Amino acid sequence: MGTLRARRIADSVAFSQAFKRSNTDPSKSATVIVKSAHFVVSASPQSIKDYPQSRLGLIIAKRFLKSSVDRNRFKRLIRQYFVVELLSGRDVFVRLSCKPGVSSHSPLYKQEVVTLWQDLLRAIREKDLLAARPSDSFL
Repeated sequence: MGTLRARRIADSVAFSQAFKRSNTDPSKSATVIVKSAHFVVSASPQSIKDYPQSRLGLIIAKRFLKSSVDRNRFKRLIRQYFVVELLSGRDVFVRLSCKPGVSSHSPLYKQEVVTLWQDLLRAIREKDLLAARPSDSFL
């Protein structure tokens, strides 16, 4: 297990490769997308030979949060809830989708991120169970 810094998707080449892989055919892929009021999270599986551990990519646009202090606070909050063991072998992207209405110090965002991670884990478990279940048709 590497450090969290080693598990970040930071350069543009890694982002483009991961996005290309997750957007090839969303209906057939195991990509899970969860949305909340302010965030969109997508988790796509990666091949073991590329990088066997989960990686985290954060997209916090400057147009939504002008202050670098606020952007970094959101990033720290999201990294805090990045559960590496439960998402092994997946690229996880978190994107701020709209301008927050309240301060980044608000406990509402912490609760939203906690709920978002719980929904993501639930969706991944459901998708994995559906993929592992044998089909009932013989055609």
